[in-house]
Amino acid sequence: MSDCKIDSKKDIMYLYFPVFWENGIVAATSLRAGGVSPAPYESLNMGLHTDDDPENVLKNRARFFKSLKINFRNIVTLKQVHGNRVVSVKGSDKGKGAVSYDESLAEADAMITQDRALPMVTFTADCMPIFFAEIKGGIIAMAHSGRQGALKNIALQVVKKIIEKGGKAEHIIVGLGAAIQSCCYQVQEDVASLFEKQYIRQSQDGLYLDMHDLIRDNLLKAGIAREHIYSCDICTACQTQLCYSYRKEHTTGRMASVIMLCQ
Repeated sequence: MSDCKIDSKKDIMYLYFPVFWENGIVAATSLRAGGVSPAPYESLNMGLHTDDDPENVLKNRARFFKSLKINFRNIVTLKQVHGNRVVSVKGSDKGKGAVSYDESLAEADAMITQDRALPMVTFTADCMPIFFAEIKGGIIAMAHSGRQGALKNIALQVVKKIIEKGGKAEHIIVGLGAAIQSCCYQVQEDVASLFEKQYIRQSQDGLYLDMHDLIRDNLLKAGIAREHIYSCDICTACQTQLCYSYRKEHTTGRMASVIMLCQ
C-alpha cells in the first residue's frame, strides 16, 4: 500500500505525503499533466536543464506551484550532480534557480533549512526525491538520489546534517517519492557488482536494481525508525502517463518535488 496520495487542483495533478501535511509541511511532487510543453516534454515539464523552451518551463512552474499556493519565483533549486553533498538554505537564498538554471544555489543533491515559507525543490525523472522532516525541531530537507546517491549514502548525510542542527533521529520522518522501481531498473553486471546482492533481482532477461530498498535500509542504519519511513509505490518507468522516465523515454521532462515549512 502506498503512503503517498494523488490530488489535483483544476488540471494540475501531484503526489503528496499526508503525514507531512499533517505536521504543517508541504511535501509534493508534480506529475506530467496540465502543462504547456509539447512532446517529448509533454506537458508539465519542470526542468530548465532540458532542451524544452525555457518559457514553457516557467509557465509550467507557475501553474504547479500556484496549485500549492507557492510563488514559483521563491523556490530554491540545485545543479544536481549525483553526489551526496548537503547544503544549508536560508531566506536570502529564496529564488535561486527559480527562473534560471545557471542561478541555482549550488552543485549539490540535497538541501536543508529551518526557515519557514522557503520552498526547496529537486527535479527527477526516475531518480528518487527524498523528503525529510524533524517534526519536533522544525528542520526539513529535500534530497535527489539516483543509484550514485544511494551508493554514496546521501540519506545518511542528510540525517547527519539534521542532527548537527539539533534534531534527533527518532523525530525524523522520511518520504521516499516516486522513482524507478526494481521491476524496471535493469542494470548490467558491472553496475550490479557495485551493490550488495540483496538489492539485485535476477530475472530471465537480466539483473534489476532495487534502489528503494537500498535507500530505505540506509535510512534504517542511520537511525530512522521503520515506521517513520513512508514510501510511494509508483514506478516512473511503468507509469509514463503520469510520470517522466529518462530510462524509458530518454528525451523527456522532469518532475519537481518540493518541501516547505508552512508559516
